[in-house]
Amino acid sequence: ASFEAKTVPSLLVPRNVGNMYTATLYSCIASLFVSKSPDELVGRKIGAFSYGSGLAASMFSFTVTDNIDKLGHFCEQLKYLSGYLNQRIKVAPEDFENVDEGA
Repeated sequence: ASFEAKTVPSLLVPRNVGNMYTATLYSCIASLFVSKSPDELVGRKIGAFSYGSGLAASMFSFTVTDNIDKLGHFCEQLKYLSGYLNQRIKVAPEDFENVDEGA
């Protein structure tokens, strides 16, 4: 399977927020549950890997529940992520610097 099919759905938050170090792995998992429908995820095995910059790394897998009602509720609870990301206001770096100077 391709990068587009397996990885891109997990990149919603990291592509919009950037590197958060340890939290990036979990934001990828949350992104997957936002980007895919419960029907696409139910019963699937998911692999997660985090490279630890030479100190440590983590790799684990989990199987998504077969309970479509619980999964649907869980995915619905995460839908706010897209809304928050879409509400952000793009600011030029020089304008951002001026905000601090006005304080």
